[in-house]
Amino acid sequence: MRSLAYTVAALGAVALLVPALAAAQDQAAAVPCAECHDTVAASFQTTPHARALGRDAADGMVCLSCHAGGREHADAGGDTSLVKSPTGVAGAATCFSCHGGRSDADIEPRGAHVQAGIACETCHDIHGAAATAEALLKKPGSELCVTCHPAVASSFRKPHTHSMHESVDGAGKAGMQCASCHNPHGRDGADSLKRGRSGETVCLSCHTDKRGPFVFGHGAVVVNGCLTCHEPHGSANAFQLTRSRVQQVCLECHSATGTATAGSQPPSFHDLRSPRYQNCTTCHVAVHGSNSSPLLLR
Repeated sequence: MRSLAYTVAALGAVALLVPALAAAQDQAAAVPCAECHDTVAASFQTTPHARALGRDAADGMVCLSCHAGGREHADAGGDTSLVKSPTGVAGAATCFSCHGGRSDADIEPRGAHVQAGIACETCHDIHGAAATAEALLKKPGSELCVTCHPAVASSFRKPHTHSMHESVDGAGKAGMQCASCHNPHGRDGADSLKRGRSGETVCLSCHTDKRGPFVFGHGAVVVNGCLTCHEPHGSANAFQLTRSRVQQVCLECHSATGTATAGSQPPSFHDLRSPRYQNCTTCHVAVHGSNSSPLLLR
């Protein structure tokens, strides 16, 4: 009996809501957006926004969900000063209402792009006419990213790089995109690097043998991570080191260049003029960390 009462009450609530929803639908339908904006309305029907808002919803209701003042705009015969479009950084608040903080791909209001004044419509075609992907990007792949980051695109033309999609470096060597490592909406700091579930850097999602934890960790890796020694976008070194030679990278920390050093200095028998001591990793093979050698020898 109690469940029957709950069911009757729920049906009664729905009965009260249906007329209100129908009235709102009819009221929104009175805004004839598609009569003037037929091209926009047609392209919009193929977008994820249309699916999310409901294909069967009245056109006016869909439009008014983002465009304030649409009714006044229509009643005034198309006065553009009366309708509001969610553009610029201020307009991004409309996007945040649906895309704010629900998943790793959502927009972070304090992200690097937002703070730099990069608005949503800079990269996305909200109505879908010029969009090339499910994410409504204006250009395919990472082609959009490198239009603003040409220095990064140039780095991928160095001798040793990650194998990127053709939209990045023009070679089409693999399917990696900028978004494979970076979150363009910047939820994880200024560099927008993605993080794993346990908070580790995105590098370890592919280079799993470097993950650890190790009994004896390399201080540079523990403190500053992979980018201390590696240049992920491109390098003259086969291991994508920040310097062309291993010795040069190691001595940035392991040298007596001041009153204190970040790492221990090479012992006196390491004559750095001798070729045998100019490739540190010949002996210190476990540079990412070791479970048996505090000197990272094995």
